[in-house]
Amino acid sequence: MRFLALVIVLPTLLAGLSVTGSQTVSFFSIAPPADTTEVDSEEALPGPSMPNRLEINGMVVDETRSKHGRDFYDLFYTSWSEPEESYAYTIRIEEKPGRGRGTIIIVRVNDEIVYQSQLQPRYEVVEQTALQAVERTYRIMQRYDLSRRIF
Repeated sequence: MRFLALVIVLPTLLAGLSVTGSQTVSFFSIAPPADTTEVDSEEALPGPSMPNRLEINGMVVDETRSKHGRDFYDLFYTSWSEPEESYAYTIRIEEKPGRGRGTIIIVRVNDEIVYQSQLQPRYEVVEQTALQAVERTYRIMQRYDLSRRIF
């Protein structure tokens, strides 16, 4: 009977955190829930004074398909550290088939391509490519945050 209860309750609890397909969401934070005291219907409308219930500061999404793509993602994720004052961004690591045994790795930040490279199946090359992608992504995000503060 306990097993049946887990089968019914567990998907309901995890519904807010599920990701469709083979994507892996690796980094996010959840803000504490807002106060649940009863309010009038006019006060219940969202406004600037009400805190958000869910705040996502940054995500790194895995959309790779091969072992080499997964190695790239793992190396990228372990080397990644976000620039200060960065918020509300999504880094998506995609993999597409390439010529021969290699694949094409694409790194997108908020749907803009910031890095694209042919990925060779040797681990040393995968490691070097991941570090280059981290460095380039970091620099572009710094410039983006700086321009956002200026304007």
